[in-house]
Amino acid sequence: MSTSERAARGGRIRRRGRDVGYGHATIQLFRPAEDFVEHSSEDIWRRCGTAIRGALAQAGLRANQIAGLAFDATCSLVALDANDAPVTVSPTGTPSKT
Repeated sequence: MSTSERAARGGRIRRRGRDVGYGHATIQLFRPAEDFVEHSSEDIWRRCGTAIRGALAQAGLRANQIAGLAFDATCSLVALDANDAPVTVSPTGTPSKT
């Protein structure tokens, strides 16, 4: 699993050294001000699931057939409160932009 500023990509699933599945989902990007970019952490996780399910479907595999998962992400910040609920750091104060 790999995420960047714009997309979540379900890692290539290898069977005997060859690629058998790949999934991709575009991440929502918000620009509330010049030189400012933000995302929704909930959207990122949702898109990761979409990409992984796409890779599994393309490979013809079920989740219980996967031995491991690696995750790589660009620099990200998710702020949470004492109850693990998202806290916004957006200049707009929009709660879904964490």
